[in-house]
Amino acid sequence: MIDEMTSEVKAAIIAHALEEEPRECCGVLIAKGRKQFTRRCRNESDEPEKHWRASIADQIAAEDEGEIIATYHSHIHRPPVASEADRATAEKNKLPSIILCLPPQTWGCYLPEGWEAPLIGRPFIHGVLDCYTLMQDYFERELKIILPQYERADRWWEKTPEADLYMKNFEEAGFVQVFDGLKKHDVILMELKSTVPNHAAVYLGDGIMLHHPPDKLSGKHPYVMDSGFYAQQTRAIVRHKSFME
Repeated sequence: MIDEMTSEVKAAIIAHALEEEPRECCGVLIAKGRKQFTRRCRNESDEPEKHWRASIADQIAAEDEGEIIATYHSHIHRPPVASEADRATAEKNKLPSIILCLPPQTWGCYLPEGWEAPLIGRPFIHGVLDCYTLMQDYFERELKIILPQYERADRWWEKTPEADLYMKNFEEAGFVQVFDGLKKHDVILMELKSTVPNHAAVYLGDGIMLHHPPDKLSGKHPYVMDSGFYAQQTRAIVRHKSFME
């Protein structure tokens, strides 16, 4: 992929990266006929010096100009090697991910190959690898249930009208709120330093839940009904309609 880029395209990506440094830049590579060109996207990550998350609105606007054939972003003082978040994004988009390292100006590229982030031990990057994407991956891999994708701004629970994302959308996603205790595959909705549910965990049974807390690796943790930190933060239990008797 790198060898197929024109010198003009490479120069445009380098210029974008230098302008954004120390933030990571991001954008898309577009093909129209025989012509290739770039379109910049806003980096909407809440940690732009470490991660990137391209604006969905900017990507949609770019689609009107031609065929998006790749994404690009920069790594600042890191090798041009795809992180787990980079790979997850490329697999989701089904597009090559071009990486420019600054400094020096070295290139890398990740091609989608069917890689999947592990359910346990993945890093937390909001909107890319977070509690909801873990929930999506669990339901798809373990239960063959595809859950909807919801684009969400960083710290969405502090904003309106998005400030109740889980409670507004669980029925559309195929879930029903239940009050008969926890069963395997139930989803626990919690409020972590929030006034609305902003964290989801999947109950695995036997007092164990799978979840991805902010700033930590995903993993299994005890869940004790009626006591313990997570039980005290629980605001709703929802069950997928496939498991309703």
